[in-house]
Amino acid sequence: MEPIVVVEKGALDKESRLEQFNNSIKAISFSEVFAKANAVFIKPNLTYPHYKEGVTTRMEFIDSLVEALRQINSTTKIYIGEGEGGYNSFSMTEAMREMGFFEIAKRYPNIKILNLSTLPRVSVQIMANKKPYSLELPEIFFNEIDYSYYKRGAAR
Repeated sequence: MEPIVVVEKGALDKESRLEQFNNSIKAISFSEVFAKANAVFIKPNLTYPHYKEGVTTRMEFIDSLVEALRQINSTTKIYIGEGEGGYNSFSMTEAMREMGFFEIAKRYPNIKILNLSTLPRVSVQIMANKKPYSLELPEIFFNEIDYSYYKRGAAR
């Protein structure tokens, strides 16, 4: 399968963002997959303790993505998470609270906001520069999440 990339300037108003997400979901044929998924994971870019243009993902962007997904299926569990940022210089839980991500979980069913740094981990071996490398990843990625783009290929 050939990779599909959808590139658009992000809309500022909610109605246009929803339209962009719906068009993108259709373009990458994600509706069928999401309709059958038990759980998916969304990782926004939250590398700063509060919203900073060009650095962090706007909560409104993720909120619109969740709304578009909820139009497809209201029962799929959606995890939204990020690990401690800035070399652990700030609490991701507090940053996500300040940026409004916990409000998404209040507005939609089956949403869970996660601080990945606080979750149990599992060691995974990968190859880097032709050498094995151990990487600690949240266990939830292997026990709960049943869809990723990698799953469409061979690896998970």
